[in-house]
Amino acid sequence: MAFSFGAEPSVSGGPASMGMNCFVCHSDTEFGVGSVEVLGLPNRYEPGHLYDLSVRISDPSRVGAGFELSVETPDGHVGTLLLSNPLETGFAFGMSDYITHTSQGVQASIASWTGSYAYPFKWRAPLSSAGDVTFYAAACATNNGSGFHGEHVYITSKTISPPEFQDGDANGDGDVDLVDCDSFQLCFSGPSSPYGQGCSTLDFDQDGDVDMADLADFQLAFTGSLPADFVAADANRGGLLYDKWWVVAGVPAPSGDHPLYPDEGNQSGSGTFRCKECHGWDYKGVDGAYGAGGHYSGVPGVFGTTLRPDELFDLLRNDESVVANGHGMSTYGLSDDDIWDVTRFVMKNVVDTDDHIDEADQFIGDPVSGGVLFSDACARCHGSDGRMIDFGSPGNSVFVGTIASGNPWEFLHKIRFGHPGVPMPGFASLRWPDEEAADVGAHSATLPVE
Repeated sequence: MAFSFGAEPSVSGGPASMGMNCFVCHSDTEFGVGSVEVLGLPNRYEPGHLYDLSVRISDPSRVGAGFELSVETPDGHVGTLLLSNPLETGFAFGMSDYITHTSQGVQASIASWTGSYAYPFKWRAPLSSAGDVTFYAAACATNNGSGFHGEHVYITSKTISPPEFQDGDANGDGDVDLVDCDSFQLCFSGPSSPYGQGCSTLDFDQDGDVDMADLADFQLAFTGSLPADFVAADANRGGLLYDKWWVVAGVPAPSGDHPLYPDEGNQSGSGTFRCKECHGWDYKGVDGAYGAGGHYSGVPGVFGTTLRPDELFDLLRNDESVVANGHGMSTYGLSDDDIWDVTRFVMKNVVDTDDHIDEADQFIGDPVSGGVLFSDACARCHGSDGRMIDFGSPGNSVFVGTIASGNPWEFLHKIRFGHPGVPMPGFASLRWPDEEAADVGAHSATLPVE
C-alpha cells in the first residue's frame, strides 16, 4: 500500500505546492464519483480562534482513503495546524504546514468505511487578519491494493473571509456584542488582546490605551451600532417565524394576498405572507430552488443581504408609505420583538445551503452518522422509518423521507429550527452543527416516501 504512512509534503493542491496533488504519484488513476470536503469551517474566521475541523473523503466504490491538507493565502501558509488524533494523522514528513494520514489512519478508514471517512484536525487562526484564507485538500480513495493503481483522486478548496473590524468589534465577527465586552475587560490598560489587533478597535480615543475614557463610546457601539433589541433577539425563534409566523406568534392567519406578492406569482392567500414563500427555504428566492415551478415569485432572496439590522427591521415592520418595499408586518400582528427575532435570524442564522445540498438536490452528508442521530433524536416521534407522523392529507401522505428526498432545503430548515406549533427541538437551539443536520438529511432521504 504505497505511502500508507502519509503523503509527501506539497501535494495538497495549494499555491505553495504549485497546484500539485495526489495525481503527481497516482498518475494512472481517475476522478471517481465521490468527494473530499473540509467540514466545520466558518464563513469568517476570528483571529486567534481555535477551530475543530475535519476532512471527509467519500467514495462508494472504494474501501478507505488518505489525504493531505494545507491552509494558505497567496503569500504562503497561514495559521497553525494541530493534530486532533495523532494516531491517525500527522505532519507530512514532519512539515507542520501539511497534515496527512498515517498508516493507522488508513487502516482505521478501511475498518470503518461505510462509503466515507472523516479525519479530524484543528486550526488556529492567525492572531490578526490575513485576508482571505483558503483550505486546500487532496485525497486518494483506495482499493486497498499495492502500488499506485486503482485509486480515485479528489481535490477541493474552500475559502473563508477575514474578520471585518469596526469600532468596538474586537473579535472581528461583525457584531459588537458580549464577546467584545469580555475583550474590553481583557484589553483594559493592557498592551495586547487575545484577538491581536482587536484592542485597537476598543481604543476609541486613540490614545494608545483601552481605559475608562473609552467605556462610554464602547457602550454606544454596543447598543447603538447594533441595537440592543437586535443583540437580545432570538435567532432560532426567528427561523420558526420565517416558516409560518402567525402560528409562532399566536395571532390570526392573515387573509388575502400580501400587497408585495407579485402578480406573476403562483400562490395565493395566507401562504403569500410566509417569508419562505417568496425568499425560499434556501433563502435565495428567484436565484434558488424557487426560481421556477409552482412557488416561483421572482422575488430576490435574503441570503447575503447587505442591509444593516436596523434597516432590515424597518423594512419588515413598516409598510410602503414609510419605506420602499416595506412589508408592513406590524399591521398583521407581529410585535417588534417578533420582527427583531426574524431580523437576527436573517443576519445570523441564514446559511448557504449549497454547503449541505449538492447540484443534484442531494444532501452532502454521511447517512450512517445521520442514521445514528436520527435513531437517538428523531425516531421517538417520527418512527424508525420516518412514517409515524403523516404531514400530508388523506390520500396524499407526506413523511420524513418524502420531504428529505423531494425538498431537502425545507428539510434542512426544519431540522435546524423545528416546525412551528409543535415541540420539536431544532439542531440550532441544541447547538448541534449544521453538518450533522445534513447527515440526518442524507439518512432521511433513504427512508420510505409513501
